[in-house]
Amino acid sequence: MVTKLLLVGVLGFVGSCYPTSSTDRVQVPVITVPTSTTMVWEETNYAKHVASKPIEECPAYGSCDIPEHIYIAHLPTLRELVREYFKPEDVPLMLRIAFCESSAKPDDKWSEAINPKSGATGWFQHMPDWWEERSFKAGFSGWHSTEPRANVGVASYLFYNRDSNKRWGGASHWYPSRTCWEE
Repeated sequence: MVTKLLLVGVLGFVGSCYPTSSTDRVQVPVITVPTSTTMVWEETNYAKHVASKPIEECPAYGSCDIPEHIYIAHLPTLRELVREYFKPEDVPLMLRIAFCESSAKPDDKWSEAINPKSGATGWFQHMPDWWEERSFKAGFSGWHSTEPRANVGVASYLFYNRDSNKRWGGASHWYPSRTCWEE
């Protein structure tokens, strides 16, 4: 990992020293380092989760070549995940917020809800611009925002660990839909 980061730095420095056109401008190459290079796969929470409950038709690591309905059938429901990640007294509110944000029902096992304008994704409508930072802080680094466990886990992180408005408490993150979930 350190070698990769050093290579990126050297390439950026070397690229910035050589002009690429006849003008005085210098182009610095943009090198994108994927998140997966910052942590060994086996140490990510997602890898540990996959390894802890492998699907018989699927290897512990890598991709699965199984029908989507079989994959989704093994997933817990929204209600089960909310009960796992939230205090009992917060479960009804969070199920209501999920409904208000994405029309989620407690027995849903997957959400394809994506806001076409903002890109907000899943039951709790996580914004793509904030997903990487928040999923890392919540312990779901490398997980996609559509993964049910990550979607609910990051919502729990936002609910319990973010500065919140005194009136709405942890639910202040979903303030824009409050007229729906306050009913």
